[in-house]
Amino acid sequence: MKVIQYAKLPEHRKTFKKTPSGKYVYYKTRMYRNQNGTNTCDEICIGKLDEEKNLLIINKNYHKVFPTNEYYVNNVVEKTDKVDKYIVPFGVQNAVNKLSEDLGLTSLLKKHFGNNHTLFLSLVTYMISKGNVMSGYEKWAKKHYLPLRLHKTSQEISQIFAKIEETKILAFLDDWLDKAIEEEYIAYDVTSISSYSTNIRQVKYGYNRDSELLAQVNLAIFYGQDSKLPLYYTW
Repeated sequence: MKVIQYAKLPEHRKTFKKTPSGKYVYYKTRMYRNQNGTNTCDEICIGKLDEEKNLLIINKNYHKVFPTNEYYVNNVVEKTDKVDKYIVPFGVQNAVNKLSEDLGLTSLLKKHFGNNHTLFLSLVTYMISKGNVMSGYEKWAKKHYLPLRLHKTSQEISQIFAKIEETKILAFLDDWLDKAIEEEYIAYDVTSISSYSTNIRQVKYGYNRDSELLAQVNLAIFYGQDSKLPLYYTW
């Protein structure tokens, strides 16, 4: 089976381009005059037009223009003649979502990181299942029939992470610490990760546990000894 996500057509800035495979909808992301003074624009294809329904069948680019599902119309499951024997593995994702809700984590993620909170939870699920190599995430998201807006390449994930302000991270950690801490002992651990990257500002020269002077990132984490919940980290 195939899930098709429909959305209302944009009221403005849209153009249509007809091809042998159908009519495609483009959105004008920028309008300006070129060096010759001619009006021109930058466009991006955001999906295909369903002419019978007069609705947009969105593609991945749609979420670059409209990051929320505000204009969604109920999706439709397109049936095929082929018998689908694939069992969608929802278990781990559902478990992560339920645990996050019970701990109050979901509301805090939404408060501090907005619409990205669902992406972060799906990334957590992926890392639990497959490890932290992000190059495989997009394929995993498709296999698990996650919403199209969560189908991200490793480059797109890196861009999202790069835009997160440090003040938001610290504010989230402060709120999480206030919410999660209970009357229990707090354990503390430190480690260092060697790195020669010139793009990570936390990298500094220091001595590791083997007394080697290396460029490294020093990490520290606090967690509840009984609950095993991570409470805070610093670098």
